[in-house]
Amino acid sequence: MNLERVPALSLFSTEAFRDHWWIKLLCEQIGDVFVTDDGPPNGSFTTYFRVISRRSYGSNELLRDLYYLHELRHLRGFLRRGPITDWLAWQRAMGHSELDASVTSECVVHFLVPEARRAFEGEIWVDRFLRERKFQWFVGQTDLEEIGVLRSQLSAERIRALSTPTHNDYLEWQIHNYGVQNMRWYVIWAKPVRCGPCAETAAWRVVEEHLARPDWIERHADWLDSVSILPGGIRFPMQATAFAEVYRHSVDEFGNWPLAT
Repeated sequence: MNLERVPALSLFSTEAFRDHWWIKLLCEQIGDVFVTDDGPPNGSFTTYFRVISRRSYGSNELLRDLYYLHELRHLRGFLRRGPITDWLAWQRAMGHSELDASVTSECVVHFLVPEARRAFEGEIWVDRFLRERKFQWFVGQTDLEEIGVLRSQLSAERIRALSTPTHNDYLEWQIHNYGVQNMRWYVIWAKPVRCGPCAETAAWRVVEEHLARPDWIERHADWLDSVSILPGGIRFPMQATAFAEVYRHSVDEFGNWPLAT
């Protein structure tokens, strides 16, 4: 995997994101990040092991910036928490990270960076809240406490959709499906790596133990090669392959493709 360390802010390409105070604050909290141009296979969540994969999304620069916002929010949370040695605690921490990143990049951003909404042509889940009178106070908000209130309210709505989607609301069933998909990812990462010096160790534990080292940044490139079958190959190949099938099935059942028919 070809790694490069770059300032987090340099990932954004649109002025709407790059020049926004809220985006700048997030990037200042993170600093430099590992990035790669190597395209990950479906099922390989490289941000978990602290590498953000560059993506293009064609000419849709706003959608690309939303992707980077999602991954950087994940990274911010990962960098702030300490090492975890218990799978249930790890699973819950990863679930919290996904909720936080999704609410940030799919909901909160559309209140603070209105231009981001142009990334999508059709209806998206957050539109229902953008239309509500009680949420208008948060549009363009600059007070961090008020943004925290917005995040809490939208998180509660997201948790409701994850748990009990409205019976005839496809967008909420998509969110519910994401939750099921994520739970399957957690279970896959409880299985052994099946390659490298830690072949019989649970994949999540291999990552946590490496990142708990004070010199993990200096050792990162070599470590990434140790968790692939071949140097430069797929990292955590068993986990990536298993989740690729989960992801394929998930898209087939609740992907965006019906919205374009």
